[in-house]
Amino acid sequence: MDQAEGAAVRPFHPYTELRNRLSELLLEALSALDRGAVVLWLRTYYHLARPDNLSIPLPSLAEAVSREARDWPGADGRGPFEALLADFDLLQLRHLESDTVYRGAAALDALRWSAEDVIEMYPEFRSHLGYAAQRAEKFWAVVGPLMQQRCANEGIEGVVALGTLVFNAELFFEYHELLEEHWREAEGDPKRFLQGLIQVAVGLHHWQHGNYNGAVILL
Repeated sequence: MDQAEGAAVRPFHPYTELRNRLSELLLEALSALDRGAVVLWLRTYYHLARPDNLSIPLPSLAEAVSREARDWPGADGRGPFEALLADFDLLQLRHLESDTVYRGAAALDALRWSAEDVIEMYPEFRSHLGYAAQRAEKFWAVVGPLMQQRCANEGIEGVVALGTLVFNAELFFEYHELLEEHWREAEGDPKRFLQGLIQVAVGLHHWQHGNYNGAVILL
């Protein structure tokens, strides 16, 4: 049997996939704060979306972002929205008159910024609308103030300081993801220090999801 044919296909779990994509978006925003406005666009979409109405006209979304972005010059520009649409596989574009759906980079070519453009959450994630909205709200509570400070966080000390904001927002999964890359590269005492922080975060992530036995083992 060909090895590729025998390889197991990873099952698609909507919650896990959504969690990972949202985490990727936050880590991208934290590593390059000039992209932090992506979080604002996503948060604003979730403010407007309702379980019975997930199709938000693009002009309405852009207007709402402009109101939210008064203290963040440029955050309501088209660039952050286009990055959100093309790079993170969370929202899709639909043309109302043709009922055609565009995802990823294809959506950029189809954008017209008219009332015929509506933005929607991916159907496979819609049962987790509340979770996604809560996450985006917490993300912006971390990223928004950092964008105003425009301060650099470098090295292990920097990432630990940055991680404190993420941890205090109870974003324990994202905290673990933030530290893990630095843990891989660290050696000696710094590596052990980061390992301890990661273990605490994983334990609290288990606790958040009702896995108390798993939390106790790690904590």
